[in-house]
Amino acid sequence: MNRITRLTKKCVQTGGRNNHGVTTVFHRGGGNKKLYRIIDFKRSLFNHPAIVKKIEYDPNRTSYIALVSYRNGMISYILAPKNLSVGDQIGAGPTAEIKVGSALPVSNIPIGTAVHSIELKPGRGGQLMRAAGTYAKIIKKDQNNVIIRLHSGKLYSIPSQAMATIGEVSNEAHKNRKLTKAGQAR
Repeated sequence: MNRITRLTKKCVQTGGRNNHGVTTVFHRGGGNKKLYRIIDFKRSLFNHPAIVKKIEYDPNRTSYIALVSYRNGMISYILAPKNLSVGDQIGAGPTAEIKVGSALPVSNIPIGTAVHSIELKPGRGGQLMRAAGTYAKIIKKDQNNVIIRLHSGKLYSIPSQAMATIGEVSNEAHKNRKLTKAGQAR
């Protein structure tokens, strides 16, 4: 079995039915079959540089995803930031270089930098700013907390050890997409 198949899993469509086959949510169904791509939101492989192998479309989310290959042979999917291209080298951890696609603790990221895939608690994985075209800016740093401003304008105080990925999430033109018929939404 090659490594690509372990990065996806079967996504079962229910058609609005529960475990007894009874319709519990109406007007669901149809659409194409799709595999779920397992995204590495934790970025826990520290001090191992990774190279972007390809940027892919993901049918389960609004942003593009990037297939990255680490030096130790591991591969994984991450959310692709805007301006990340094939062949770029990215890293994760406190000593990672400050550039688009690298994941660092928010205390190590300069004030005013755009970040996405932000952890609310250290080690939990990215939970904020994961949709296409979204980002947050680091506003202020205290001893134990960092204040970030979300794309919506809301302010969050997160622990300084929480990880965030530098850059804006790709596919910012997703919001401009026009669905010209009902079948496209399905």
